Amino acid sequence: MAARKKHWSKNLEESGIQIRVYERANSSSVCYSIIAEDGRKLRKSLKTGDRTLAESRARAIAQELAKIRYTGAPSTGLTLDRLRALYLHHRGPLLTKVRKRHMELVLSLVVEHFGPEYLVDDFSQHALDSYVSARQRGTLRSADRRASKAPAAGTIRNELHSFSVICNWATEFRVRRRPLLDRNPVRRLKIPQELNPRRPLVTEARYKALLSVADQADPEGRLRVLLTLAWETGRRINAILHLRASDVLLTEDQVLRTLAEEGQDESLADYWPRALRWRAEFDKCKYLDFSPLPERARVPLEAHLRRHPVVGEAWLFPANRDPSRALNKLAAGYYLVRAEKLAGLPHQKRGGWHAFRRAWATRRKALPVQDVMRAGGWRDVKALQTAYQSADPETVRRVMDMA
Repeated sequence: MAARKKHWSKNLEESGIQIRVYERANSSSVCYSIIAEDGRKLRKSLKTGDRTLAESRARAIAQELAKIRYTGAPSTGLTLDRLRALYLHHRGPLLTKVRKRHMELVLSLVVEHFGPEYLVDDFSQHALDSYVSARQRGTLRSADRRASKAPAAGTIRNELHSFSVICNWATEFRVRRRPLLDRNPVRRLKIPQELNPRRPLVTEARYKALLSVADQADPEGRLRVLLTLAWETGRRINAILHLRASDVLLTEDQVLRTLAEEGQDESLADYWPRALRWRAEFDKCKYLDFSPLPERARVPLEAHLRRHPVVGEAWLFPANRDPSRALNKLAAGYYLVRAEKLAGLPHQKRGGWHAFRRAWATRRKALPVQDVMRAGGWRDVKALQTAYQSADPETVRRVMDMA
């Protein structure tokens, strides 16, 4: 048996900087490693297999690093202003209108707080904490008129997560064969969490009270069907609002034909003689999905179609002024609040239409989680169980009374 080759390694010191030069297994190039100021170990190839040349290049790198560290030489790193311009120019056209607007707001907040010339690589835990403090005090405010002056921790967390997504993009986007960022500076930082998140559910009593005044709140009858579909299907309101006439499959033949057109499992038609198609372009995660149409939702849905006959690609819930567009979430929210007032119900803080989705998931938590995820359109079991399914008082009481 041939003797295993021993790879060499050498520690150098140049201008006060420690740098290790070593021969890497399964590689023809010599590499170096160095400890950065933040404690990270950086490893890169020296682009040569010659030991003497590799040591010379390593010493030159150490000298340049020492110059930056000890003499304050100007850095040519990525600034926030440059990151914003590049991200919105290259990535912006690939985002949805809503997502792009959100990213613009986040970048504007970060640039306003730190300044356009702030280096992204300098973003540290102290920098993050200062941003959080400014947002919580209300001295740093969003340009969104609907945003709270002093947002909750969950909102700030979402902003910082979005900034982290932008930094991740910068580690992959290359200019002249080099990434904009070597690392994401936000990744290992401690982002605040909302310790007492508000995730209210819609009770059956509230649902029935809203249903009883639905036609008063919206004489066109749309609110009644929206309430029913939200309660019975558990889908997001945006997906429900963007249903088209061709997405309502009321016969087994329609289900079978649509499944075939979409390249889906045709055997589903044997179990779901009536179904709903949820289009990918209106799904939060861009997934095409189908779900059975509950019998309790079929009757009001058919009644709505008899009253407002539509076919093909026509919207099931058209906007008031422009039937070529679907009713939007703001209008749906307005009708929901109007129904609450007519029914004499107190407004649920942080409730809205999403409270129906939480209630749907919680009512079904005793069922197999895979089936609940499939029916309700979830892809992440952790999100379902932590953000949507809640402890219910009856089960909690049984737990406490158990011998």
